[in-house]
Amino acid sequence: MEVGMSVVSKRILWIDIVRAVGMLFIIWGHSLKEWQSYQAAFFLTVNVPIFFALSGYLYHPQKVMKQVYKLVFNLLLPYFFTAFVIIFVSFVSNHVPHGATIMSIGSDKDTFKAFIFGMGGTAPLIGTKIIMPQIGAIWFLVALFWDSIVFNMMMKKLDQKTGGFWLGGLITIFMAIFGFWLTPFHSGIHVNGELPWSLNATMIGLFFMWFGQLMKRIPQIWKSKRLGWLLVLVSTVVYLLVCYHDRGYHFGMATAVANSWTITMIGSLSGCVVMLLSAYWIEQQLKETKWQRGLVAIAHYGQASLVVLCFHIMELNLINPGTFISSWTHFPPAIDTFTIVLYRIAVSLIAIWIVKHSSFLSKIFVNRQNPFKFQERIRFKND
Repeated sequence: MEVGMSVVSKRILWIDIVRAVGMLFIIWGHSLKEWQSYQAAFFLTVNVPIFFALSGYLYHPQKVMKQVYKLVFNLLLPYFFTAFVIIFVSFVSNHVPHGATIMSIGSDKDTFKAFIFGMGGTAPLIGTKIIMPQIGAIWFLVALFWDSIVFNMMMKKLDQKTGGFWLGGLITIFMAIFGFWLTPFHSGIHVNGELPWSLNATMIGLFFMWFGQLMKRIPQIWKSKRLGWLLVLVSTVVYLLVCYHDRGYHFGMATAVANSWTITMIGSLSGCVVMLLSAYWIEQQLKETKWQRGLVAIAHYGQASLVVLCFHIMELNLINPGTFISSWTHFPPAIDTFTIVLYRIAVSLIAIWIVKHSSFLSKIFVNRQNPFKFQERIRFKND
């Protein structure tokens, strides 16, 4: 989730719109009362894969050591800070009397294990009967860290060779299959278990990165309005059908589980196509019109997607909004969910404002634009 707080440029406007929609899908999916439903499948089948696809679309070759250095500050630093807040508040919640509004993600020991292993779902650790607690959706930052490095190394090695890009695609497909196969349950039978540091999801995410880069390399869908919208229409139909198929057991990328690996992946890829091409062609249609200001506002929210994700996960893990929303309003479930979504969007907007006006937090969450002073003294060869 690459983030910038600077002015949105027209060149990347549609990309930040995709980020904004992806974050809204994450927030809405986390706010649903019933996860075994069509609505859950609709929001959760594409909400995380789209960010891997975006990273693949934006890929450019980098020197590995320089890339690792940047990723440590841009992805792992926000992960550590967010996890620290979750651990601290959970510890306080476990030992200090409080109301039902503040929550803990588990015991002190489980909270620390969740931070160390960085897993997005509660699952057995591979090769053991140890159930690892989850840290929440910031597992994505750990998985993207690994994927970005592996994808860069793979593409630099293969892309210069004839057919190398397609060989890379084949490798990522097999890795995705292996990631699914390793999951704790396959057809109801215990197989292996989850790898630490969200490596199961990492193997699946690598394929979405390759797919994002593939879309970038097909110029026809970006140049032909008719072809682009036709592909959006077909992909939308496929996505909705897959969501209906998965309505009782949606895609859980965090734990690498799916109702049907093949069908679910087709649905996720279709959703990525819809989001990418729709945002691109909507921008093309509305740029330099009175609607562009609205698109820019949405894009600013997408630029801050890393801030939105981390503060949303803090709120999701540590605050129970039902104590001050559902218990007061007594709305029907659908309206209650919508109210909680609005509340969480408001929380994210406040978080964006706080980070923007905090020198320290901007260095944590927008390090690319606001590095620490010591980073300015670090140089790499051929910089």
